[in-house]
Amino acid sequence: LAYVILLTATTMIRRRNANPAALQARRAYSVLVADLNKVTGKDPNQAYDLLLEALQQYLGAKLRLPAAALTFREVEGPLKNRGVNDSSLQELRQIFTLCEAGRYGGSGNEEAGKNLDREILTLARELERRLR
Repeated sequence: LAYVILLTATTMIRRRNANPAALQARRAYSVLVADLNKVTGKDPNQAYDLLLEALQQYLGAKLRLPAAALTFREVEGPLKNRGVNDSSLQELRQIFTLCEAGRYGGSGNEEAGKNLDREILTLARELERRLR
């Protein structure tokens, strides 16, 4: 009985760790939460940069795409194909636009960006349901 339990546990662990991209996709939400917690209290312009980077890392892991410099245009098609609704895509587009304006323009709209981390988490929870 102990041998069967050990064999089953070993097999399950090996299967789970056999695909690093799948493991990264499963951990993407918890990594996003940790990254968003690091943004608290940062300079607004730096916060936009960190928020955009955290969102890119999350979407890259979930969609198994290279996360560096992901744009909304690159994730829109794969998200649509996986059943994400238009309102969520529109919200994601607005978040990308706001973060990119803050990152590259150097003067983000502080009022619009105050609760951006919460909006990203809310959107990520919805995406988690769709991208399983």
